Amino acid sequence: MSRAQIDAVAAHARAIFPAGTTWKTPDGYPGSLALCILDSIWSIGVNYDRHVIPVLSRYRGIGSAAGRDPDFDTPADLALTIERCGGPDLFAEAVGSRHRTSSRNGILKAEAVDAAARLLCSQGILTAIDLADREAAVKPDWLRIRGQSSGVSWKYFLMLAGIDGIKPDRMIHGFISGVIGAAVTNEEAVEILTCVQRAWPEPRPTLLELDHAIWLHQSGRTTA
Repeated sequence: MSRAQIDAVAAHARAIFPAGTTWKTPDGYPGSLALCILDSIWSIGVNYDRHVIPVLSRYRGIGSAAGRDPDFDTPADLALTIERCGGPDLFAEAVGSRHRTSSRNGILKAEAVDAAARLLCSQGILTAIDLADREAAVKPDWLRIRGQSSGVSWKYFLMLAGIDGIKPDRMIHGFISGVIGAAVTNEEAVEILTCVQRAWPEPRPTLLELDHAIWLHQSGRTTA
């Protein structure tokens, strides 16, 4: 990664998002780490509208039927819901998705979600404030959950909880490689866009806003 590559990405980004761009922050679920876990893990490698939104909708239905407001569910609520369904396998049936973390030797995403929920419970993390205070302590164990070692779901989890950052998914990689004509690592992608954001003229977007704008652009949507 060179200075010239960073400058090229910066110039491309500023051409697409000129002065006056209306920056948006993805809605996320700052009141519900349970929904953050579900969305961040289930969304990797699948079409969001077709596969993630229905899972979230069915989970909300389960919570509502139990007399809860799922928009305030904690990791403990999520772990208990999975347990009451009969475990990850039956929870996958309940939310209508048996997607795996990988097509080769992957585990059910429901199993990864269960592991993540229990991990956060074990660390006493129930709210976004707890997460912001202890993210460095829990990150290594999250990355050890099968299928989460790339760190993409972790970055997305933080973002959904309202913590600033870049999620180095295929949209981000496609944006960068389309400019410099070469692939970069997840770490390099984050570093490049962090440099781009820091050098952005005022008023500059947050990392979260820049990430979301790139996602919208790459997916053919709009920031307007």
